[in-house]
Amino acid sequence: MWFLKLFQSKSTEDLLEEANRYYEMGDAVKALDAFVKVLKREPENTQALFHIGTIQAGGGHFQAALGYFDKLITLDP
Repeated sequence: MWFLKLFQSKSTEDLLEEANRYYEMGDAVKALDAFVKVLKREPENTQALFHIGTIQAGGGHFQAALGYFDKLITLDP
């Protein structure tokens, strides 16, 4: 049923809205998952990079966070 999955797939904008909702609700795990999906589609999405870095830093994963922030600064100084 691959064709059903094709029609049910969310747009990048929908994924970003979903990720932001999870982030605002404080559900870091679901927000992170959704933001990562956004980055898979748009590797230079600055909003996703910022939020992933913030979530990583909030979880104590500072090195990972720095990687996202470095890429963000490169894209949007």
